[in-house]
Amino acid sequence: MLLGLLLPLVLKASPPTFTPAQWTADLEVLHRGLTEVHGGTYRYTSPKEFEARWKELKSEFSRPRSRAEGYLVLSKFTRSLRCGHTYLNFFNQESEVQQELFAGRDKLPFTFKWVDDRMIVTESVQPQSDLPRGTEVLSINGKPAAGILQKLLGYTRGDGANDDKRRALLQVMGREGIETFDVFFSLLYPLREPHFALLIRLPGSKETSTVTVGAIDLQERNAKFAAARASMNTKPIWADKMLDSQTAYLDMPSWELYSSKWDWKTYLDKFFERITAGKVPKLIIDLRENEGGNSVSRDIIRHLVSKPTTFQDFVEHVRYRKIDEALKPYLSTWDKSFEDWGKTAVEVAPHEYVLDRHFDDSKWPLKAADHRYEGKVIVLMGPTNSSATFSFLADMKRLKLGTLIGQQSGGNRRGINGGAFFFLKLPNSKLEVDLPLIRYEPRTQEPNKGIRPDIFVRPTVDAIAEGIDQELAVALKL
Repeated sequence: MLLGLLLPLVLKASPPTFTPAQWTADLEVLHRGLTEVHGGTYRYTSPKEFEARWKELKSEFSRPRSRAEGYLVLSKFTRSLRCGHTYLNFFNQESEVQQELFAGRDKLPFTFKWVDDRMIVTESVQPQSDLPRGTEVLSINGKPAAGILQKLLGYTRGDGANDDKRRALLQVMGREGIETFDVFFSLLYPLREPHFALLIRLPGSKETSTVTVGAIDLQERNAKFAAARASMNTKPIWADKMLDSQTAYLDMPSWELYSSKWDWKTYLDKFFERITAGKVPKLIIDLRENEGGNSVSRDIIRHLVSKPTTFQDFVEHVRYRKIDEALKPYLSTWDKSFEDWGKTAVEVAPHEYVLDRHFDDSKWPLKAADHRYEGKVIVLMGPTNSSATFSFLADMKRLKLGTLIGQQSGGNRRGINGGAFFFLKLPNSKLEVDLPLIRYEPRTQEPNKGIRPDIFVRPTVDAIAEGIDQELAVALKL
């Protein structure tokens, strides 16, 4: 994840400041990207509302601003689009930008989860810490933790009114080289000294106390969790095991397999063949930490159905047929075909096209696998599921292929934007913005929320303190 780009510099130059004219040029490129390329800019915002917000955005850059200030202002604006795939992607920023914005020694020295608005420590990065698992952090440098969460939610990506995904992104679990909380907390609450004064409540106690902990940088955090994020190029990133004689468990923390050389399709085929031959009566698939990635859902569901099956009941919309040549220098992607949809893009209104089933699985019914798994399927889910895993949960629920356990998913039942992307780089500030190209529209009217599990499990502070896996415990009892 470009972590090597975050090495500290021996000599650190002063961060650049950009003039209003430079920001104006950047905003012109961004405006074109959002109105001509982005597939879902107007999903939750009318063109009139968008332009009113854009006018306010331009006024924010009527004076010179630093890159950090610009990053925050633009992040707040992209958040207003309520698209979980539209943001100034930390990992897609140039090394210079990463170094300036993200590499400071200003990170909390522990991982944590949010239980409602309560910050609960899950693990300390520092040895001999005064923060055992289950400690509640009530305030940081005098700022209430709940207030920090509410402020950061205003900058964090998510789909529609579904704040569960935004809250999940603002947890720090050591799974990502750059965490959403780290980015916005550091920029919005800059440190004067490299330490934090914490008001805490220890597990099982009603009393509060104050402790001071040293700040860390990303290298220290990442070193703690390096083994858990070992290279995925050739190594399996999924794991399976038998929890007992009746229950198989498949852990899938990620489907981001674009550059992996691991033969995951063969892995899945052999796994399902093994549990089918062994007549294992129950399978638990754990997706709780999995945002999405490749379309792995097809390769799972084909082992669960008995006949050819159609998939997502969505229509794919895009804003263009062919990219304007003047905009190309600011756009990059992994697939040049995104520059010109050709005849697959059917115009239905000015600047509105429907892809002629270009990405629609319903055109090609999914063939069932030779070995069908007929046992009970349970999927552990949560607010992190917001892209390919959101679609998988929707298909599992629609096709009634299993029981979903956990919390509401990320994403949104009104449809999400994604499938294909351009990465837009602003010419002066060099800030990058992810632009999803396809707007998936459901064929029926859906509510502005994520996918509800069949069995809802409410996380508790006591379970975190005691190391209890609540969702798995419920699944094993079924």
